[in-house]
Amino acid sequence: MPHVKPWLTFTEWGKKYGDILHIEVLGKHIIVLNSTKTATEILDKKSSVYSDRPVFPMAELVGLIKSALSRPIRN
Repeated sequence: MPHVKPWLTFTEWGKKYGDILHIEVLGKHIIVLNSTKTATEILDKKSSVYSDRPVFPMAELVGLIKSALSRPIRN
């Protein structure tokens, strides 16, 4: 992950690999959208497909997934 002006690196990667990039940093997944068209399509038009709450495996293991805040948005 670039530390200085990451948007410049993401722009170069976008030219090389396309509008949607996936980066994994320390086990965290990062999605970079390199065009307004792609961002609008995914974040506005298809938000119900791609939106959800984060999963907390330890909370599931100890039975703390009872609250409405930790349940998935979709059924």
